[in-house]
Amino acid sequence: MPLNYEKPIIRKIPIVQKVGNLFLQIVSLIRPETILGVFLIAAILLAFFKISAIGFHIVFGIFTIGYFSERVIIKYGRTRRQASNKTD
Repeated sequence: MPLNYEKPIIRKIPIVQKVGNLFLQIVSLIRPETILGVFLIAAILLAFFKISAIGFHIVFGIFTIGYFSERVIIKYGRTRRQASNKTD
């Protein structure tokens, strides 16, 4: 045992931070492709059973536009970064 032994400082993590971290980990496991697939299956079933669900179609449209706009922005950022690296 060293001569200058001190008890380790135990940091108490608040429960709110633990719950927040758990929520972020769960959300990170759900991929946008999975959500898109669920939306597509639900849309096919609604169309098959001829159910009119305007709210679902609005949410599905917003999600689809957001999903593909995110993909375009990511692709645009990569090509722009590669172009700036070539000029350096």
